[in-house]
This record gives sequence, structure tokens and C-alpha cells, in this order.
Amino acid sequence: MATQQNGNLHKDEAGTVITGTFKNPDGTVFDISAATVKKISFENPASPPVVTEVDADFVDDGTDGQVSYTLNGELNVAGIWKIQGRVAFAGGNILRSDVVEVRVFANNAAPA
Repeated sequence: MATQQNGNLHKDEAGTVITGTFKNPDGTVFDISAATVKKISFENPASPPVVTEVDADFVDDGTDGQVSYTLNGELNVAGIWKIQGRVAFAGGNILRSDVVEVRVFANNAAPA
């Protein structure tokens, strides 16, 4: 899953759209338009790690292989997070994207 975001990600970020593209082994886009379930999971850098899974949306109609999700504070720990997409189809087939690692930066302390 290739994620796209503008700039750096920061702890507790909200409003930033994460976009992922499902691809075939040869690098071409995989058509996910028939998917009945669309999810993105976020694995935090804690030990043991905690995985949060959220509902994703098609960016367009799914023929472009893309899903997206608007962050709402899920990245609540600074460090290296793992992000993975998952789609499921009516026949029971499940497709998972590659895992992408992203760095989440800490924020400055709030002023007193």
C-alpha cells in the first residue's frame, strides 16, 4: 500500500487524508471496485503493538485501486507506525496491501 500525505505526520493529527493504492505484483493497479469491505489498519510502535482498524472509502469508484481515510487522532504515539489496507469481496476473497512504515513526529509541549 502506497500511502500519500502532504508533509509530515504528527501525533494526534486530525484532518489529514491517508490514501493507499492496491497493486498487482507487476506494479499495475488492482481493481477493487467490487470490494464490499474496505479497511485501513494502523499498528503503533508500542510494545506490545496495538492495531486500530478503521473503515476506508474509495477515492473514486475503486477501479483505480485506491482507498482513503481521514485521520482523527489515531496516530497517538510518536514513532514508526505500520499501515496496511485490507479489502474483502462478496465471494470471501480478502486482499491485503503491503505494509508501509511511516514516521509520526512528536509535538512541542503545549504552552502553560
